[in-house]
Amino acid sequence: MKPMRLLMLPMLVLGLGGCVLMGPSYTEPVDFDLGVPAAEAVKPAALPIRFGVFRNLSGSNRGFLVRESGDRLSSDEYNRWLLSPELLLQRRIRTELPDPAGEMGKSVRLNATIYRFEFDRARHTAVLSVEFSGKAGDVTERTSQLTYETPYEGDAPEAAAKAMAVNAEKAAQAVRELIASLSKK
Repeated sequence: MKPMRLLMLPMLVLGLGGCVLMGPSYTEPVDFDLGVPAAEAVKPAALPIRFGVFRNLSGSNRGFLVRESGDRLSSDEYNRWLLSPELLLQRRIRTELPDPAGEMGKSVRLNATIYRFEFDRARHTAVLSVEFSGKAGDVTERTSQLTYETPYEGDAPEAAAKAMAVNAEKAAQAVRELIASLSKK
C-alpha cells in the first residue's frame, strides 16, 4: 500500500502543476452587426437600387480595426464584425432603403469605396469614411468623400459598434439623397 501512495504523490503534484501552467481559458470572440434601423428610418428609395462594386480600402476586415497612438493600427479579433465592412454597409443600405413598390423601370447602380472603418482609441470615436457613386441611365453622380465620426463612452465594444451603426445610418441618408437627385434627372 505504501508503494502505491508514493507513486500517487508525484502524479498528483504533476497533475496540479499542469493546471497552473495551462494558462488562461479560451475567450469566445463576439460578433457585432450594424443593427436594425428604426422603423421610421425605413423608407423606400426614390429608385430601385442595384448594388455594384463596394470596395473596402480601409484595412478592416472582420476584426475591429483600432487606431492607436502614433497611427498604429491593430485588429481586435475578440470583438469582430459579423460580415466585412462593405457587406455590412450594403446590408444596412438595403434594409434602410428598400426598393419602391410598383414598376421596376429605371434603377440606380450604386458603387462605394470605403476608406476608413475603424475606431480611434484616443478619441473614443467610430470613424466611417466612404464615397458613393450612382448611375441611373446615362447620368452618373458621385458624392465627395464623406467622413462620419461618432463618439462613444467607455471601452465597451457594444458602445463602439453602436457608434459605427450611427455612422452607417448617416451614410444611408447620403445614399438616399444621391438617389433622389438622380431620380430628378
